[in-house]
Amino acid sequence: MSSQNLIKRIQEESIAEITQIHHQANHQAEQIVSEARALAKQGASQILERGKQQSDNVKKILISKAHQEVNRALMNAKDALIDDCFQQALKNLADLNSVQYRKIATHLLKYGSERIQNPGSVRISRDEDKELAQNKGLAVMGLQQTIGGMVIISKDGKLSIDNTFEGILQRKKHEIRTEVGKLLFTQ
Repeated sequence: MSSQNLIKRIQEESIAEITQIHHQANHQAEQIVSEARALAKQGASQILERGKQQSDNVKKILISKAHQEVNRALMNAKDALIDDCFQQALKNLADLNSVQYRKIATHLLKYGSERIQNPGSVRISRDEDKELAQNKGLAVMGLQQTIGGMVIISKDGKLSIDNTFEGILQRKKHEIRTEVGKLLFTQ
């Protein structure tokens, strides 16, 4: 074989090898690009899923907060309505006529005297209370600035029962609020 044939053969083999390497490189590049696209697609899918989950969580939190705010506003409105009922009750008690008031005050004096067991005096809130106290043999120890009722005090002064309208409503406020709430807001 001549040197030219040998050079030609080497050139042909080199070109064939270069072509094969080029084809292999192209094939590997296509595989790398394909794998990169698949990884990018998978990564994008995961990012989208996480974003969707985060978005759903934020949405749930915002809805929950909105529900809480609505419930709080509703509760405040209900409380205001119940407070209005208390104010109206106090106004109605203050507006009792003499006959109605005497009936209630008699009951309050009797109840308080039984609870104290040894009453000695009372602090009154209306003129009608003075006669009721004297009929029970109790001393009148002064006038209270209330809309009605009285404070019954034991003989030794150690015990007292606040049977004023305001005192009774204050003691029973929670119980009354519950009952008023049931009457106004049960469906």
